[in-house]
Amino acid sequence: MTFFHDHLTAILIGSTVFFIVTAMTTRLTEAKVDQAGLYQAKAQSLDFATWLEDDLAALAEGADAPARFTLPSRAGGQTVGFEFHRDLVSLTLDTTRVYVRYDLVVTDTMAYADTTVQRYQLVRATREAAMQGGTPAWATPWQTGGRGPATLTYFDVVPLTRLGQPAADPASTHFLRLAFSLAQPQRGRIGRFRELHWATTLALRDA
Repeated sequence: MTFFHDHLTAILIGSTVFFIVTAMTTRLTEAKVDQAGLYQAKAQSLDFATWLEDDLAALAEGADAPARFTLPSRAGGQTVGFEFHRDLVSLTLDTTRVYVRYDLVVTDTMAYADTTVQRYQLVRATREAAMQGGTPAWATPWQTGGRGPATLTYFDVVPLTRLGQPAADPASTHFLRLAFSLAQPQRGRIGRFRELHWATTLALRDA
């Protein structure tokens, strides 16, 4: 009888230890998957921010910066469309105007453990026009020239006045405020919703 109880106790202890170790291993695996997804979101956020800053840097060149964009289209508290252009002058002094358009499109709806999130992607399209006497003559149709990450949860371009207030038109715009939020691209087994936020202000002209 003593042997039977000792044997049963050993089985129960061994089973308990096994389940504890299994649970710990599972939690560690889930945490690693969750952390990997967050690291991927950080990398995507940095790449996207660099892309935006480089793309819009041309707007800060020259005194006519406010004349090189139109006010953003807005819906649902964010920017869904934004268009700007820059001029390229060749060695023969021919001017080609490059138009750039951002469109925010819906990609999917992701269900996390604690919430459901609408996700978007920023699509970049361009077209070129040969300038003739200051008037653009369309040379090419709109062509998609790049896409941002498909895990955006928010995107906004806000023209600001010299005092930092929302500008009513391009002529009164001194700054552009850029902001976006990016969701963690993979849920893992934990399924918690995480997002990263990024914002900067681009000066278009001297105050």
